Amino acid sequence: MAQDRVENRFPLPVFFLVRGVIALVAGVLLLVWPDRTLLLIAVILGVALIAFGITEVVQAFSASGRLAMERAIPVTVGLLAVAAGIVVIARPDSSVRVVAIAAGIYLIVAGIAAGISAFSDPEIRGSQGFMAVLWIVTGLVILVWPDVTVTVLAVVFGISLVLRGIAEILLSIVLGRRAKRMDAAGEGSGRSALAS
Repeated sequence: MAQDRVENRFPLPVFFLVRGVIALVAGVLLLVWPDRTLLLIAVILGVALIAFGITEVVQAFSASGRLAMERAIPVTVGLLAVAAGIVVIARPDSSVRVVAIAAGIYLIVAGIAAGISAFSDPEIRGSQGFMAVLWIVTGLVILVWPDVTVTVLAVVFGISLVLRGIAEILLSIVLGRRAKRMDAAGEGSGRSALAS
């Protein structure tokens, strides 16, 4: 049945940890080398976008309790991220504007998806709300900056990635602790049932 819920095969804390580390590393690289060539910036952005896209699709299909329809948004965002990453890597000799447009559109769509996720999942509402605002604002800044340069693109996107990385790593820690508490509570109730 299309609305069957799927079991979790990729734990949510691991998902956010992987994405957080990818974002943090890519953001630091962009901030350390902001005035490097467009080729280097394009490769870093492209790899980060492809990695985000893959993790988004994997998490969408392996998250527990999601209806088939609830997976559509993260899968769409994931595929868009992969496509934007491929465009950025495949066209590294293109103008800064092409790279900015690909990255900006992805950020705005990802921000909208994070906003929807924030409303639908109280467990991650705060972090997803923060990410939604961050991504939409960053995407708009990158898209509307009249004379965007390689350095501006690298610094703006780098700051966004570092903040995203920190937020997602912290979220993975919070969710991991919550999962351990729930497991401990489940084991405790199982033992008391056996004792009676």
